[in-house]
Amino acid sequence: VKAAFTIPQQADPNFLAATIKALYANELSSHDVVLCGLQISDAHLLRLADAVEDNTQLTTLKLARNDLSHLSMEDFSSSLAKNRTITFLDLSENAIGPFGAAFLNKAFASNPRLRYLDLSCNAIGDEGGTALLSPLPETGLKIPHLATLELNENGLTQNISGPMNHFLLQVSSLTRLGLARNGLGGGVAAFTEGLRASTRLTDLDLAHNPLDCESSSRVALVLGSMPALRKLDLFGCHMGDYGAAEMAMALALSRTIRWLDLGNNDIGEAGCVALAEGLGHTTTLETLRLWSNPLGPGPGPTRVLLTRGVGRNESLLELDL
Repeated sequence: VKAAFTIPQQADPNFLAATIKALYANELSSHDVVLCGLQISDAHLLRLADAVEDNTQLTTLKLARNDLSHLSMEDFSSSLAKNRTITFLDLSENAIGPFGAAFLNKAFASNPRLRYLDLSCNAIGDEGGTALLSPLPETGLKIPHLATLELNENGLTQNISGPMNHFLLQVSSLTRLGLARNGLGGGVAAFTEGLRASTRLTDLDLAHNPLDCESSSRVALVLGSMPALRKLDLFGCHMGDYGAAEMAMALALSRTIRWLDLGNNDIGEAGCVALAEGLGHTTTLETLRLWSNPLGPGPGPTRVLLTRGVGRNESLLELDL
């Protein structure tokens, strides 16, 4: 297996030029090009975009942690839309913003081979998220193989719920959706229909999105009805005892969930009583994380309750308190 074609950390213009030349000539030493954390500018990306357009070798392109903005996204997106080999694209931790996300919509909706897209930490906001997730009038959504979409830490709010719901109803291939560290709040309740329709979704990350009572209930109902969900991250969602009780009932219904993080959710004794009962009925859960909750010190009554629940469970391998 060939190693990824990676520019050294002390990259120089000559090496970048050589990379672009190799792309033009279809003479890459690997199918993966990794250009992360190198202060690559919009000017560099424009040169790279032309080389990417007709390349028939490149499958993975990683451009995380650079200095990219919306200024280069229109040309770059046009090149991506024409490329027919790239399946993995990482643009996380740049500054493409809402305008850049809108330009990327063309590549996103037109590249039938794209399987992985990471736009985390790009400040795209609701405007950019809506543009990205909305089908183009002339093409619709043609991404039958998209498996992973990462939109973590992008300033998304409940206003993105409608476009997200429509997107999930249209894209049936998704296996992981990352929405951590946004401000979705009660908006999560508005796209649970789409989550329920995502029959291949195995990994859902909603960590650090404060959920109200309705959203907690909706997420719990979805957990009990999603046919493929195995991993659910709800760390730091402010669910409290009410949310924990809802999740406990969902655990009893789910036949797929294996990993659940409810850490840092203000769950106290009442929530743990419910979870202990739920643990006695779930047959698939292998990991339950409850750390950073007010469970009390040492082997107190709350921890004893959970231990009893674990004693009635035959699938749990890890309980993190």
